[in-house]
Amino acid sequence: MHLIRSFLALSFLLVSRLLQANAAAAATRPKPVRLAAFYEGGTGLEKAFLSQLDEAAPALRMYNIDITRIDCTIEQAQCQRSRPGPMPFLRVYQWGIPQQYRGKSNQADDIVSYMLRKYTDAIARVSALDLDEFKSSEKIVAIAFLTSSFGRAATAFRAVKAKYHEEILFGLSTDPEAAAAAQVKVSSIVVYRQFDEPRVVYPYPLHGASTADRFEEWLLELSLPLFGEFNELNAGMYFNYLRATGNWTTPMANLILDPTDERTPALVSSMTLLAEAYRPAMVFSWSDSRTTTPKQYRYYGLAGKAEPAPSFFFFIEDIRSSRFFPYDQSQPVDAAGVAEFIKQYLDGQLVPVPKTLPILEHQTGNVYELVRAEFDEVVLDDSKDVFVEFYSGSPGRLPTGALARLGDRYAALKDTLTIARMSVEYNDLPPYVGEISQTPTIKLKPAGGHGFIDYHGDAESFEGLVEFLEEHAVNGLEGGIGAGRSGQVPLRGRVDSESDSVA
Repeated sequence: MHLIRSFLALSFLLVSRLLQANAAAAATRPKPVRLAAFYEGGTGLEKAFLSQLDEAAPALRMYNIDITRIDCTIEQAQCQRSRPGPMPFLRVYQWGIPQQYRGKSNQADDIVSYMLRKYTDAIARVSALDLDEFKSSEKIVAIAFLTSSFGRAATAFRAVKAKYHEEILFGLSTDPEAAAAAQVKVSSIVVYRQFDEPRVVYPYPLHGASTADRFEEWLLELSLPLFGEFNELNAGMYFNYLRATGNWTTPMANLILDPTDERTPALVSSMTLLAEAYRPAMVFSWSDSRTTTPKQYRYYGLAGKAEPAPSFFFFIEDIRSSRFFPYDQSQPVDAAGVAEFIKQYLDGQLVPVPKTLPILEHQTGNVYELVRAEFDEVVLDDSKDVFVEFYSGSPGRLPTGALARLGDRYAALKDTLTIARMSVEYNDLPPYVGEISQTPTIKLKPAGGHGFIDYHGDAESFEGLVEFLEEHAVNGLEGGIGAGRSGQVPLRGRVDSESDSVA
């Protein structure tokens, strides 16, 4: 008997320790989704932030989403590893992998809405009591009024929700009173929008094998305003629309405006009418001039905001050719002028600005990634020797081999020497460069020079590139500046007088 009791006690102890070990492992094992809140100190702002987390926590726990608080005054090492932004700061971890929190704000309702939409398959249940509040809670809301949550129509609705839950709020109701309040029959889908036509009923029957595909295409067409703001947060919806309509080459017309200008509401109203007239042949949008950078203006072929500056800029982007057609900045931007400009574009009468990749906001490495939009500014700098490799392909990867070594060798001389490269596949060449018949092609524009000197050696020979630079560069390559060469005409002056080439 004593042996039996001892055995049972030992077994209980082993099981207890095993359960404790499993619990500890579970506590450290990454959960599917976790929201981490970084904060420091006890300012009023952070107390309000933590209060919103307390309010959001119960709703998130229902979906197995925990909130972890990290006080960076205590957990300094973890905060440094996580590299959070300005405090307080939210970050999402999915299976332990950090992801950016992109909710509208740090308010409890926005936190819950974002986390459920992005990280769960849940569809909000809508009743007659909360219908009005739910349908007006987001810019675009889709509600299915069905007899069952598990039928074929509900399955198709969930399939579309899984693709677009970040951009669109989905709700489902099996409450007949909710359908009556929405003024539709059961087995209907209604989209509510805070733009254009505010209420649209799905016009097709909710059965058949193609229900999901047809509903997806219809919903994406509705999700794009006739004339809405285009920014990095909603760019995906524009591309989704182009995909849904099956025409990736649809041109995009964009108006850069100042929302604070008193003329903006009237112009937006007239542009919306134009957008409606041209949809689906052309997609219209607007951008905020206050957040448009000088480099973006140049990329679009616009001079940008000089002083005094107009408040409105207009351009058309040809998606097929990646070219821009800027509206004449000397003319006022109004509906009549834009309508005539669009007509000229559709009739093929407009000439685009040269094709160019966007200007990089920040350069990495010691080889300058050159694009057409800034070619004149960089290459025609008479104070510098400019060495350029013209190559084919995408500029996604950093240069390697002899060119990278060359950039590293002369990295300290960036005030007098530019080592650059440019993709001729994605950028048009200025006429004065001449024709590039093969790649890579290497040219040097000496400081103060009036033309380019071609390199005829091996592009992968580091020694050959160094020798070429030492022979032809005007500025000193040992940290000093050369005396220059007499009798040379600056290249910029030759460009102004010769439109086709520079000898």
